[in-house]
Amino acid sequence: MYNATITKLTNIRQHPNADRLKLATCIGEQVVIGLDHQEGELGIYFPCDGQLSSEFCYNNNLFSNPEFNKNQNVKGYFANNRRVRAQRFRGEKSNGIWLPLDSLSFTGYDLVQLEENVDLVGLNGHVFCQKYITEATKNISRQQKTANLRHEITMFKMHFETAKFKQYVDTINIGDLIVISEKIHSTSQRVGYVLDNQPNWLDKIFNLFGFYRQNWTKLIGTRKVILCGGELDSYYKDAFRYKAVEKALPNLYKGEVLYGEVCAWLSHDTCVQKCGKINFSYGVSKDQPKMFVYRIVRTNEDGKEIELSWNQVKSRCGELGLDYVPEMCDPFIYNGNKEELIELVDSLTDGQSTLDTHIREGVCIRVEGKDFHIYKNKSFAFLEMEDKAKDDETVINIDEV
Repeated sequence: MYNATITKLTNIRQHPNADRLKLATCIGEQVVIGLDHQEGELGIYFPCDGQLSSEFCYNNNLFSNPEFNKNQNVKGYFANNRRVRAQRFRGEKSNGIWLPLDSLSFTGYDLVQLEENVDLVGLNGHVFCQKYITEATKNISRQQKTANLRHEITMFKMHFETAKFKQYVDTINIGDLIVISEKIHSTSQRVGYVLDNQPNWLDKIFNLFGFYRQNWTKLIGTRKVILCGGELDSYYKDAFRYKAVEKALPNLYKGEVLYGEVCAWLSHDTCVQKCGKINFSYGVSKDQPKMFVYRIVRTNEDGKEIELSWNQVKSRCGELGLDYVPEMCDPFIYNGNKEELIELVDSLTDGQSTLDTHIREGVCIRVEGKDFHIYKNKSFAFLEMEDKAKDDETVINIDEV
């Protein structure tokens, strides 16, 4: 999911290497802005890995080719693909872009009504941003829609979308338990022993005679898709998903669902996830895929869900013979010092993976308290690398598929 956010500029300072540029912070990220913007000014922030609409760029004269702009005497800085990228301006990071609120005036919406921290992708029927997806990924996605997919099952829920840490840091409460783990750049997986809420043909025959049975079944799926038709992954045509959890499947409890990332080598000596020329292998051997678990949920027959604590997740992984995502530091109780927490998260975000020699994607921040959340904070170096990889339109991102 991709969206822009209404937010204010803070911590405005002079760009050290450019007289006509300033640096600012919005939603915890550094952006490059012009000289005419002020502290606390409200505008709209577009994170990296997005794409602006042609209409938005046209009305705001953002195209580098002025022939495409409303005012053809003005030259912008966006190429025809209109990508929002993680990039550097004169050596300083710009993690996305921030534009003043009047950049939305072409929508005809009353901009006075817009409030800070509102997420949106459009106004008044004008869609102005979306996630940037390569043509190869789009083509595969269209093919996958025609595949024979299973119906959704109540107990086998998709994992929720992981939100950005710095956008939601203010929602963390004093006394919450915080666990910071390495973010694994691989392919999402869920596995569970669940009650199938949709009767099959045999169940329907039993039902005709007044016999009703509970159909418990063991399932493997991606974040959005339940696999069917055997052990093979429907995209890779490989059984690595099954192999990663084969020994754990017989020992799952009824109503138990595990969520994690599967790392595996494919037959052509390429990892499930690759960015540019880098295989994200996380130390996994070529003959034994691994599932790194980050969440376990148990649901009873009445539908009540129990979220296992982090200590319970680690203990259960030990019982099942599975790995869990590596901790970046000891879990701790949040004391309410936001700046201290952000500094800690940033210090753990960059660098080499704790499991291999390749780059670290970032970290995840698990929050246990009155509410349960998992947030993400990606490495800027990884975002740069991912952006560069997408310059090749033949690149396929399986998570986006």
